[in-house]
Amino acid sequence: MFLSNCMNFSQSFSIRGVNMVTDMRGPNTDGIDPDASRNVFISDCYIETGDDAICLKTDKLPGVPTAGACEHVVVNHCTLISDDSAMKLGTASWGDFHDCTFSNCTITGSHYGIAMYIKDGGVVDGITFTNITIDTSVAFRDKQTGESHHWIEYPVFLDLEKRGEGSALGRIRNVTLSDISISTKGRVLVGSVPEQPLENITLQHILMHVTGFEPVEKQHKPRGVGKIRASTPENDYADVPAAMIFDNVRGLNLRDVRLTWNAPPPAQDRHAIYAARVTDFSINGFTGGPSGTKLAAVGLEKDKSVSITGTRLDPDTAIFVGTSSTPTEEITLKANKLPPATKLVEDGACYIHLP
Repeated sequence: MFLSNCMNFSQSFSIRGVNMVTDMRGPNTDGIDPDASRNVFISDCYIETGDDAICLKTDKLPGVPTAGACEHVVVNHCTLISDDSAMKLGTASWGDFHDCTFSNCTITGSHYGIAMYIKDGGVVDGITFTNITIDTSVAFRDKQTGESHHWIEYPVFLDLEKRGEGSALGRIRNVTLSDISISTKGRVLVGSVPEQPLENITLQHILMHVTGFEPVEKQHKPRGVGKIRASTPENDYADVPAAMIFDNVRGLNLRDVRLTWNAPPPAQDRHAIYAARVTDFSINGFTGGPSGTKLAAVGLEKDKSVSITGTRLDPDTAIFVGTSSTPTEEITLKANKLPPATKLVEDGACYIHLP
């Protein structure tokens, strides 16, 4: 069945048990788009699409100065395949997004797994993703030609910025990702702008298998739209060599995160976790290590109030924490189990993003 649905400014509707297939080569072929809608229930759907699979938006009504909210949305038990984002908020984000839950879903063959592009002043508050399996490393193969399509992979991409100079600056706060299993050649990228950090972001019970090494040199973060003001080094960290990248966040909690490197040799130097301009940052229960030997497992750039506890590092980890402009007095390390030869903290064993 070839079908695309956009639910504009609707209330109290449900979609259950729908199979939706569009041409994976076609643009603007979204699956289900609740737009400024409330009390939405989507379940037990199979969506295969050349654009976003399920995309929450908050557009403006003609002649109405303020946009409506998208709230009380529940998505569960869906299988999603997308040439763009499988689960997305934005880019149309003039109104707010409140109390939305995505759970018990499988994402495969998608460019982005979970994505937020908040550009128009909307406030994102109280969004939960739980029990999600994401495999971006499965390339889409064209059913007609057999051609395999590859892309830069972002299993999780959360981003706050302004669409243009005159755009309002929104907020992203109180977002939780829990019980997420990821297989990817790409990286997690979660960030904002210095003047409005993301607030209270939690990733817990995360299993991430890195299956390859994408080129990161001179990379820029995805923008989601063609015409947009240029990014700056302070809010674009896509060139950082790390599995998980966080920038401009106030209140970041990583709990029970396990990272494994299943990439074919030769290994490339990568941080496991990299945080820049993050305040009130806690890591509790990280297991794994970096790839390569030059970079530390955890890279810290211009961070404040960092606490790392309960870490178990891989045996060949040379350096635990690498710093760049993060004073040691801002770092608390406790109850971490390190290999005997691992150095605890080293200034300079961190990728330096800013000139």
